[in-house]
Amino acid sequence: MVARPSRARAKPRSLYDEQAEELRKKGVELQTQDDDEENEEQDDDRSATFVAEPTQKKARARTGAVAKPRTNAAPKQATALFKAVSAAKQGRKKVTTQSAAEAWAVEFATSPEKGAALLTRFAFECCGAVDAKAIVGDSLDEDADDAAWTQLLTSLGDQLGSKATPRAYPLHPTAGRGDAFEERFRGAWAEVVDASARGDRGAYEETAISLIVDVLTRLSGSAVAHARHVGGAGAMAVGDRLAEAATSIDDRLVIAKRQLRAALGSSKTPKKGSKAETCQQTVDDLEEARTKCDEALDELFEGVFSKRYRDSKPEVRAAVVKGLVGWVQARPSKFAATKYLKYAAWVLDFQDGAAVRASGARVLAAAFACAGDQKDTLRDFALRFAPRLGEMAHDVDPDCQAAAIQALRALKDCGLLDELELGEDEDATLRDNVYAKIVDQACSADIRSDALAFALDLEEFDANTSQGDAQRSLRDLGRFVEASVLGDDGPTTLTSLAADAFLALPERASLLRDWRAWVALLQRDDVDAAASQENQRLVDVLLRLCARSAETDSLSAAPALLEALPALLTKYGGDDDLLQTVCALGESASQASTKDARYVKACKALLDRVATTSDDASLNAAAKAIRAFSANSTDKKLSKAVSKCISEAAKPLLEEPAGDNDAVEAALMAAVKRIQALAQAVDVPAALSGGAALAEALAARAAQLADDGDVNAKACLEALGALVLWRAKACLDNIDDAGDAEPLDPVITACADGAARALACRYEAPTLALKGGDLHDLELREDDENTMQVTRAALDVVAVLAAAAHPGLKERQGLESMALPVETDAQLCSLVADACRRGDVSLEPCAHVAAAAPPETPARTDLWAAVVARAAKDDADLLPSLSSRLAGTGPDDVARVHLKALEAETLDQVTAKALAKSLVKAAATRADRADALHALLHAGVDAALADAPSTLILLGALRPYVDAAQPKRRGKDAEADSKVDRALVASVRDACAARASVIRRDADDDENWDLLDAFEGALGTHAPAKKKAPRAPGRQFERVDSARWLAAISDERLKDNSYEGTYGAGGWGARASAKLGKVRGKDFRHEKTKKKRGGYRGGAVDLGSNSIKFADSDDDD
Repeated sequence: MVARPSRARAKPRSLYDEQAEELRKKGVELQTQDDDEENEEQDDDRSATFVAEPTQKKARARTGAVAKPRTNAAPKQATALFKAVSAAKQGRKKVTTQSAAEAWAVEFATSPEKGAALLTRFAFECCGAVDAKAIVGDSLDEDADDAAWTQLLTSLGDQLGSKATPRAYPLHPTAGRGDAFEERFRGAWAEVVDASARGDRGAYEETAISLIVDVLTRLSGSAVAHARHVGGAGAMAVGDRLAEAATSIDDRLVIAKRQLRAALGSSKTPKKGSKAETCQQTVDDLEEARTKCDEALDELFEGVFSKRYRDSKPEVRAAVVKGLVGWVQARPSKFAATKYLKYAAWVLDFQDGAAVRASGARVLAAAFACAGDQKDTLRDFALRFAPRLGEMAHDVDPDCQAAAIQALRALKDCGLLDELELGEDEDATLRDNVYAKIVDQACSADIRSDALAFALDLEEFDANTSQGDAQRSLRDLGRFVEASVLGDDGPTTLTSLAADAFLALPERASLLRDWRAWVALLQRDDVDAAASQENQRLVDVLLRLCARSAETDSLSAAPALLEALPALLTKYGGDDDLLQTVCALGESASQASTKDARYVKACKALLDRVATTSDDASLNAAAKAIRAFSANSTDKKLSKAVSKCISEAAKPLLEEPAGDNDAVEAALMAAVKRIQALAQAVDVPAALSGGAALAEALAARAAQLADDGDVNAKACLEALGALVLWRAKACLDNIDDAGDAEPLDPVITACADGAARALACRYEAPTLALKGGDLHDLELREDDENTMQVTRAALDVVAVLAAAAHPGLKERQGLESMALPVETDAQLCSLVADACRRGDVSLEPCAHVAAAAPPETPARTDLWAAVVARAAKDDADLLPSLSSRLAGTGPDDVARVHLKALEAETLDQVTAKALAKSLVKAAATRADRADALHALLHAGVDAALADAPSTLILLGALRPYVDAAQPKRRGKDAEADSKVDRALVASVRDACAARASVIRRDADDDENWDLLDAFEGALGTHAPAKKKAPRAPGRQFERVDSARWLAAISDERLKDNSYEGTYGAGGWGARASAKLGKVRGKDFRHEKTKKKRGGYRGGAVDLGSNSIKFADSDDDD
């Protein structure tokens, strides 16, 4: 830094002084606005813009109150900078770090001593000082000597407590303020630097920067850990902003020098008054500003970083080393040098403080990433510390591992790693250290991915380096993935990680997209899964890499894969482990634009594999590919091949089984799985002339397996659900051509029968369950996982069936064949409602079944009631959508469902109120809201009076209806709305009065009277009172009968409550009573104030007692 100017010497008025004057005026305006808003008196000798002194409130003593301990108390008279960092409010406004820094700049420009005191107080408050003003005072010499600072730091240490084990301060991790506080803290110091800017040429006010550097340097050298942490972190934030400023000046210098050369032309020196002279002055100013920024950075580095990077406290070390990352990134031309980086490399060996080691590795990563043309100067440095980064890949801390691998990747990207003359052992050890993290399953996916990307970039897999042999490069890649990614027993599914890492390398990704090389490699004779177990694993890796790459580039891969798919299926289709991946390649092949014989041949090859396998994963992958082929082509040959495959798959189910029982069961189960997979892809019923026989066979099979407790019943039920969807789609496609009503589709009947029988198998008596009635009394079978899976699958099928074939379709022309009979629908609804009430199944499929049709039948009403009651209790997120769907069915339907739901045994008061509120909210959105609410109210009232023990619970649930019925809306249609609301309120009152009259008939029964009181109290309304006789003309209105109560007073003194009646006409307040007694309303306060300010003089002051003892009062003795 340059020498600070003497304060005794007059300083010339600079541009900064002019800006300071403007800022000072702006500060006065801001202060005036704050004063007007807060209406508080501020002291004239301080700046309320920067310092906020909250008014002290009087403590109110409370008898028996226990004072709570104060935690994280805010500093007394906290500065605005600390308020901004703490995200606190000053008055009614939230202070920002920018506004607080600008306010400090105003204060420092006006009074440097006061500005220095405020900045020091802010730093002390960040250290945890409760009353920094008591330590620093209102002013501080900006050139304070060592003795003064020693006294300040000693006082700070005394206020903070023990120096060895200080309590948590705001910046410490244990203070509980989080990373946001540290971010605002660093931002505040950066804003302070910005507020010290001078002019538009990157310069800063020297005295301000000198003060900032001096304060932070002295704090970082304190014996108290609080101060060292605050000083170190603040210094690194200031240096970060100065480094950014210096880099910005460098960029501007390039432009300025170019302009200077253009202005000079052939001249060597600029002429006076010319444009070249102006350009030369700009260059000189920028160079001077950059020099001063670098000097300040050097002072911070030498005075703070070089001492605090090895501090005894790990949090202090971590703060300064972490800050160096920003310095290197902001100004690599200066700090990406061995002179500075050696400190970051030294901390890699620190035993305590994992955050310090991780930050050191990040500093090196930033330096290597920004090396550029300076990499030659870092060669010896990298050669020395690269092996240490390899060792850090096995650090005990995951952050250190990730930072070390990122540093090695940066070293590789800049080209230094390839140029290092590492020994053979050192190079092998470095690679092994990183490669070991790839197969380390304890590591996170990000670390494994970074390690793999480093390894793939380090190894040679480019066709250009393999004599142009792309097949060889791909095979080498597969072997590397098998060895390095998977290890000896790793799952091949991890190969997608390798493909993603390889695709992230732009110069290598082209290898994975060389589809001709892929196809040729997979078809080679030496790549055969049957050759050996090791070769089978390699083939699996290659296929998965190919499939993963094809997903990202399906259009380019499609033509080559379409050509090779039949051969690949023939070669690898016999292995179920490989078939799934090959079928996944088929989905990419279906994207080919050509639809010739090769397209049909590839699809036929997939269909042939479906007919020979029963592996679930392979069947699902093949089904996706077949669906893609069928959707992209309408070729008749393709449709014929699909129909043939379906017929062959369904044969075991449609023909009489023969042979060994085990073989028959295996054939039937394989047929079910194939039909299930094909039904997800193509129209199976259309290929089988409607599919009625197949549906009946699947239904019978599902019932049999469910009765045996076999989980394979789930596949039969899923296949039935798919058949129903295909029949519904066909019906909707032909709805325009519909003529006379058609009979019920047999697929729908078979599906309903199979689902009902599967659901009934969960009971001990399935036959009784199918007959209907009260299922709650039936016992369930022993609960096991297989039964639960079958039940969930059956519920899903019923949900599909209810959506596609509910009884309401009977009234829709063209859809009559899809309408379930009412009896069948009632049977299914009864089974689903009981499952919902028992609570042992998921609510979602039950809700889907209920929402498929309105509650037009008793069974549907019972199902709706069970679903909404369960939702009110267990699923608050699903309840609003159910209420909205129910509200759309009609007021009477909603009322019936609510009445039924209130009968549930599990419906407590809280659940009942939640249900009522949800139904009210849904009903109030309807156009006929009055009718909807009216119907809900009457249904709830009937339920309340029908069940006396639960009256309070049920009536409490009805309260939202009455609240919603009150006229509250305003606006253009307020008059019309109020008429509707008043009519509804009148209807509510009439309902209450009618039911109250029923209760009053038996006046001797106290229980009924209690019921009536509870009823009216819960509803918040009462029966209309009888009309009273009209008041006689000329009679004054009275709320109470004065004659009656005056006659009840025995003591005459109590009848006169006037002043004269108590104290007489000569009392002290007689005159005031005579004048103020005539004043009414708001004028009384005005007249009273006038009398208080005047020279009022009254009569005699009577000290006698005027109290009256009541006849029934207790004696004092």
